[in-house]
Amino acid sequence: MTKGYAENVIACRIKTNIALCGIDSDEEAEQSSLKTSSNPFQNVLKDDQEVEEVELENELSAECRMNNFIQRIQSREAVPEYALSDAVFNVDKPRDAVALGVELPVVTLAEEYLVGNLLILEISKVYSPFQFWFHDDKDSQLLNQMNKQINDSIECASYWQMPPYFMKPGYMCAVRHKFNWRRARIIHGPEAYNKNVSLYFVDYGNAAEVPPEDLYFLHKSLMDQPALAKRGTLTDVYPLGYHWPSDVTEIFRHLVSDRQLHACIKDVDLDERILFVTLWDTNDHQVTLSSKMISAKLAGSSRNYCDDVRALHSGRRLRYVRERLPSFDMLESQLFAAATEEFEDMFDDIIYKTEFLRDFEQPVVRNPFRRELQESLFAWLEKFKPVELAWRKLQEEIKKN
Repeated sequence: MTKGYAENVIACRIKTNIALCGIDSDEEAEQSSLKTSSNPFQNVLKDDQEVEEVELENELSAECRMNNFIQRIQSREAVPEYALSDAVFNVDKPRDAVALGVELPVVTLAEEYLVGNLLILEISKVYSPFQFWFHDDKDSQLLNQMNKQINDSIECASYWQMPPYFMKPGYMCAVRHKFNWRRARIIHGPEAYNKNVSLYFVDYGNAAEVPPEDLYFLHKSLMDQPALAKRGTLTDVYPLGYHWPSDVTEIFRHLVSDRQLHACIKDVDLDERILFVTLWDTNDHQVTLSSKMISAKLAGSSRNYCDDVRALHSGRRLRYVRERLPSFDMLESQLFAAATEEFEDMFDDIIYKTEFLRDFEQPVVRNPFRRELQESLFAWLEKFKPVELAWRKLQEEIKKN
């Protein structure tokens, strides 16, 4: 007798105070049903309340018998539903495939990414001039090589296609997107209202929703290389409003897409792995993209990188709120997947509150569908707080002296 079956028997006895649920065969269930449905005492009941009690008893008994019958059918399957586990499903996972919970290595920015160094890069994804992802020119060959390796590992092995059970948040997989194989991390698996799978492409900085049948297991050997999409922020500018308007971001996207750019590193955030860069078009070294945006009145001119301004703040470069938020981690988790002007305004209302950055007060997001965003902001605030307090303490000590 299965565990589920026994639980149903106990539940039915409590509800009905009779022993009709302890049936071990379909034949006995049928006989019991006939006996219950033809209760001779129903004809002599004296009031409606007693009739209702008997009817409820019969209804509960029928429900219990049906549950027991389903349990017996499931018990006769090769692997009953109640016995399914990771160990059972792992039979369908290739031995050399990445397992759930395995993450890409996170490495510090290499020594060549020093302040003052020059780069040739291509931007692959833009959220705003303060948040974009790019490929260093030297990584182009590595991307092509990885594409071929994924193709070779899957081409002759149909069993590498990923079953729905494995489509869980955080799982690294392979997917063919825009005619290329790419490494991806699952953000959301199939839902009842949306059968597609939400993915983040770790080597490109962008995301997409794809049909489940397009997902394949990723070979373990392809997990040695960290994410090839690097994080970038444009220097010497700031938004003229609380955030970058969508039309300004679109103009910036047009200026940088589908072309090689020259860049000079002006600052580095080792903790968040962000390069703050000045950009030039390779065909025009005279004017930076920042200067073009300032001249077109699309952005303000920032002096936060100037030595004299830094000296006023003990060598620290002041960063705009929108430089810090949304963080790259939030964007890569697709918490801003459907950002609109309305959403950006709502986000401004949270992060520009004095209590948020000055007092480190936990934000409250009213929309229940944005609960993940609230949790992410709180996590960011907890990380920001000790760093900010240390700088405030240093500033107070300098003032005293």
